[in-house]
Amino acid sequence: MCELILELVKDRKTKEPAKEEAHELVNNMRDAGLLAQLNGYYSNRISFIPPITLTPEQVDEIFEILEAEIIKVEEKYQIR
Repeated sequence: MCELILELVKDRKTKEPAKEEAHELVNNMRDAGLLAQLNGYYSNRISFIPPITLTPEQVDEIFEILEAEIIKVEEKYQIR
């Protein structure tokens, strides 16, 4: 099994957890057809556990959705 985990922070220097942003990102990804879950002590970690039968095309689609939704959240909350 392969798991992908992303941890969102508001500032890379202070490492302040981006809880609200992570929640919104998971909801936006769900609306775009990509399921993930929030976890971690601060609920700012997003994890994916894709099926073992994932095709290269599906991997590309996952990262296209993920990139588009991350950009939206970064712009809305001015995360750099």
